[in-house]
Amino acid sequence: MENQSQPAAAGTPKWEEFTHPLLYPVPTEGQTLASVTFREPDGEALEAIDNLNLDPGKPMRVSQVLGIIAALSGIPIDTVRKFHARDIRALGEAASPLLEGAGTEGA
Repeated sequence: MENQSQPAAAGTPKWEEFTHPLLYPVPTEGQTLASVTFREPDGEALEAIDNLNLDPGKPMRVSQVLGIIAALSGIPIDTVRKFHARDIRALGEAASPLLEGAGTEGA
């Protein structure tokens, strides 16, 4: 995994892009998806994450992890569902700290 972020401006998250090379690349529409890049969430991604009904302090369900991966990467959920369990676990662990402060509290 590599973090390709630029230094953050005051008041912005410390990451803009985060790339995880897939251990098990996924074939998609004549191509092979070999990595997943998380980007700073926009309003649409934040709304999608909010709709997952995450419960702070409780473990996430698989469907919630898949939804977060799709929201932060822009990859269709049907493609994300084809990811191998080890890639899902690694991406879920990578996404968890990125979500801190990504909400709209105080906005």
